[in-house]
Amino acid sequence: MMTKDLLAALYDFDGKHVADLRALARSDVPDQAFLDEMPGPYEVAASWVLKARAEAGTLAGGVTHSLFASLPKLSEPDAVLHVLQMVQHAPHAPADLIRPFLQHRRTLLRVWALDALARVAPEEAAPLVEAALGDTSAAMRARARALSAL
Repeated sequence: MMTKDLLAALYDFDGKHVADLRALARSDVPDQAFLDEMPGPYEVAASWVLKARAEAGTLAGGVTHSLFASLPKLSEPDAVLHVLQMVQHAPHAPADLIRPFLQHRRTLLRVWALDALARVAPEEAAPLVEAALGDTSAAMRARARALSAL
């Protein structure tokens, strides 16, 4: 369970200022406490903290299964984005949870869904990456070039 101060830091997150979230990412609060906030009103901040821990290599391995399982239940695009971006640090997300985001209306979610799929199912993603090299979105083309270089 989150303490009142920690919950306040999650609640106060404005989507831009991450100093308090950085402190939470470095804290000894268990990963599960942040996972317990997903889905929910604090899912963007909680997913940001978990992503920061994944990037630092401090995310507990046992958390990732539940984290990826929460993906279809998340309501905030930024939380989905954070989870999709985590796949590069924990490449064992189920492909079936990633595929629906390949058609999302938001470009960045499509971009990072392609990235995630390329990491968990490279054979399946290969033709999609090739096609993305000619996409109208510069972000999609850039990610496809990066994935082609892997």
